[in-house]
Amino acid sequence: MSVMGTTPDEVAHSLAFLQIDLTDTDFLVHARSSALGFRAGIASLIRDAKAAGELGPCDTNRLARAVHATLNGSILDWTIHRDGAMAAWIRRDLRTVLDRYRSG
Repeated sequence: MSVMGTTPDEVAHSLAFLQIDLTDTDFLVHARSSALGFRAGIASLIRDAKAAGELGPCDTNRLARAVHATLNGSILDWTIHRDGAMAAWIRRDLRTVLDRYRSG
């Protein structure tokens, strides 16, 4: 479900590596590339959902950025609260962002 991990320990491990990514310019290049690729994948899914009539009109890139930010924030928030399953926590937050764009 998550690139950062699926347990609090795995997320903490990923955050330790993120600290290196943010302070070492060589690692930052790779972290940025990965983040841009992930966001491009989200944008592709949004375009597919729009084409299938599941989402209404929206700025695809802007929504992809919001979804990406929501995913990252939701994962971190869940590791603190640990209320229920991580996947359910993330789905709830994504629905909050995406519901206003749903068709039908």
